[in-house]
Amino acid sequence: SYQIQKKELLRILENASEYLSFLNNVDEKGISVKEKIVALFEFKIPYYIGPLNTASKYSWVVRSNEKIYPWNFHNVVDTEKSAEEFILKLVGRCTYTGDYVIPKDSLLYSEFSVLNEINPLKINGQPLSVEEKKMLIQALFVDSKKKVTKNSIAEYLLKKGLMTADDELSGVDDTIKSRMLSYHDFKSILEKTHDREMVENIIRSILIFGEDKKMLKQWIRKSCKGLDENDISYICRLKYKDWGRFSREFLEELYDVDQYGETRSIMDYLRSTTMNLMQLLTDSYPFAKCAEQRRSALLGDKDTLADRIDAMYVPPMVRRSIRQTLRIVDEITDVMRAAPAKIFIEVTRDADESKKNTRTPSRKDRLIALYAACGKQNDELFKKLSDETERSLRRDKLYLYYTQFGKCMYSEDVIDFSKMEDNKIYDIDHIFPRSKIKDDSLDNRVLVKSELNRDKTDIYPIASNIRKDRRSFWKMLKNKGLISAKKYDRLTRGYALTDKELSEFVSRQIVETNQSVKALATLMGKLYPNTRIVYSKARNVSDFRRDYGLIKCREVNDLHHAKDAYLNIVVGNVYDTRFTERFFRNIQNEKYNISRVFEYDTQGAWEKNITPAVVKKQMQKNNILMTRMPYEKKGQISDLTILPAKQGQLAIKENLSRENYGGYNNVYGAYFAVVEHQRGKKRIRTIEPVYIYKKDLFETSPEEYCEKILGLQKPVVVCKKIRIDSLVEINGLRMNITGRTGKQNIYKHTYQLKLDAQKEQYIKNLTKYTARCAKAREELPVTNYDKIDRQQNEALYDWFTEKLNTPIYNRLFNQIKQYMVDNRDTFCDMTVLAQCKLLLEILKAFKCDRQDPNFKELCGKGSVGKIRHTTNLSNDESVFLINQSVTGLFETKTDLLH
Repeated sequence: SYQIQKKELLRILENASEYLSFLNNVDEKGISVKEKIVALFEFKIPYYIGPLNTASKYSWVVRSNEKIYPWNFHNVVDTEKSAEEFILKLVGRCTYTGDYVIPKDSLLYSEFSVLNEINPLKINGQPLSVEEKKMLIQALFVDSKKKVTKNSIAEYLLKKGLMTADDELSGVDDTIKSRMLSYHDFKSILEKTHDREMVENIIRSILIFGEDKKMLKQWIRKSCKGLDENDISYICRLKYKDWGRFSREFLEELYDVDQYGETRSIMDYLRSTTMNLMQLLTDSYPFAKCAEQRRSALLGDKDTLADRIDAMYVPPMVRRSIRQTLRIVDEITDVMRAAPAKIFIEVTRDADESKKNTRTPSRKDRLIALYAACGKQNDELFKKLSDETERSLRRDKLYLYYTQFGKCMYSEDVIDFSKMEDNKIYDIDHIFPRSKIKDDSLDNRVLVKSELNRDKTDIYPIASNIRKDRRSFWKMLKNKGLISAKKYDRLTRGYALTDKELSEFVSRQIVETNQSVKALATLMGKLYPNTRIVYSKARNVSDFRRDYGLIKCREVNDLHHAKDAYLNIVVGNVYDTRFTERFFRNIQNEKYNISRVFEYDTQGAWEKNITPAVVKKQMQKNNILMTRMPYEKKGQISDLTILPAKQGQLAIKENLSRENYGGYNNVYGAYFAVVEHQRGKKRIRTIEPVYIYKKDLFETSPEEYCEKILGLQKPVVVCKKIRIDSLVEINGLRMNITGRTGKQNIYKHTYQLKLDAQKEQYIKNLTKYTARCAKAREELPVTNYDKIDRQQNEALYDWFTEKLNTPIYNRLFNQIKQYMVDNRDTFCDMTVLAQCKLLLEILKAFKCDRQDPNFKELCGKGSVGKIRHTTNLSNDESVFLINQSVTGLFETKTDLLH
């Protein structure tokens, strides 16, 4: 359908060769498939390609000089191998060993998933025996296809006499995610062939060949023995889609020598013990080190930085950020002329996949539903609960009061509601001592009489007489869903926290098991072998901000990223210095309070010149270097919508005029270029787009592109590439070029808004209040908790107006300033919510991105403040392209006018 130029064809073939190995196959004369295609394309011989017969999909002939040459693609193309190589390019590698991962539904991975999820199962805090565990898995997973739940496990254990109705089951979720579906799919074939390896290969091939059932059938007939046509047809109906996270080599080919001198793999341990994978990857076992050794041996000389990044189990966007991170570290190392002593890697909490795209029920809705299920048992409390607001139930004391049926958790005495807020009478206690375990979740807190909290001190478990007397009360609350099984287990547990548990809880603050983070740490360790890699938890930084009153408001500017990085080093270093190997060896005798780690007992953690006071002072500074990564846009060439005749910017096909057939709208540019050309009697310089669909023409013949595509006269390209988000300085104003519209280019400014902590806190209050109203879908009354009012709104409005009158912002947003001056009275007459929304709209102008304020409520104007500048540079006093290093420490200027 399309006329394709030779260079475009060559580009396609070069890219395709990476995935389609058959293009490089050669015949007996040494001519490759790729060369044959190019030769035919160049019309070196007259040719016609058509089907030799309708029966064969792959048999074709080439007519050349009236002679017919059969060309059977089976002689050239190994379609199965090509499909496999193509898919493997898309399949991730095991972060630990570097081998390709195996299908998630393979027999091995299914068994691993079940064992890893079931092994932590406990009855009254004690694990099952290995034999009991094997019996359970056989009955519920191997012999049954049904989905397994915690309740079905309990029913099985009760039936077998392995637990009683009073026993508590813990260690697993309510629903077991893992299943052994592929085992059931292939059960009859396994019984017939006894060939487990063949079944594993079939499952893998189902993923590789995807929907191409014909190719799958051909592969099975050729590669699998002992299967009849019914078996093959059955297999081709099976569907599997996902790949696992680990390789077969990781699970079965790394070994440890046990106490009896026998070698055991990870799977051996999972089958013969009740440990899970994370326990096996600790320093007590050699698997983590063995995996790294295998990875090094596997990749060998090919283990380059690029190889390691490409092999990481992370998406391309994350790989790009990793490359940027490594560039930053390299540049800082060059500046300091020494490798860093420590590199801190921030670890954020992973979002729970199961909770994505699901609405979290409100506290009130949840309690109302639970109370309703209790019938008339607590009518008085239910009535009181119904009168509570969603906002009041945000107070943990009040929420715990209702989850405990209004009673003290340790004495079961009725709590005096009128005195509940008095901390001298009632207090929130941490079940696991806060000094040893950093867990402020509701699962670890209860509302009790203050005197009982004081008596308990930091001792765990809870006193035996309380556990004995309150057990039935706690169990009733659990059965009604008012407290979780986890909370119940902690309340009823009768033995102290072990060294291992204490170490694990503390280690979670300084150790990370996330694969992507560990992969980055591995890269850093390879590049800087004498540098210590330290993990810094985002949650710890958040706690530090809260404890020391360090505000963070993302809506104000982008500087919080740099300040977070600084705090990750400060906080991470305290933990790294305080919790050493020596500490863990003597943890039961150590005097420490993990919830107050920054307040005392941190000798050596704070360096001489770095104290909490110094950190607070440093956080007030805003002299931060800010850079953006310029990039070239790729992929889609325009909007996909086809406009009618005489409309659109790009013809549907090259031989169809837009005048008659219409075209695609909004053609996308890959980057920009500066071109000098003739306009009338003058030579001018303009910034012009280089369209994605004609980028190859520009790069091979730039003047031809400018003439034919842009319609410029006598063009000379003076600057070949200005990538999107490049820094440009026009008449002294620094901006990032982002796009174009008509005869103007669009920019975003680089001037971060700087304001004091009081105003930053007030803006944060505005965002919280507007978010609360948005959730309620109505304007809510302002409370003392919101800490906002009309007077402060007007003061902030006036401050924004003054800020817009400063030299830089006045040049950028003079129109916005004028709208605000002319319509101040309108602002004062708005409702409080409307004022808050408008203030946040004004704030968008100060942000260094392409958000444009909406002033419709203020003066009837929609989007205002878009930064545009004519493509013609000739009338400007100065225009420079600024090339910055990744840190912004170095830069060079290119004069685009001279």
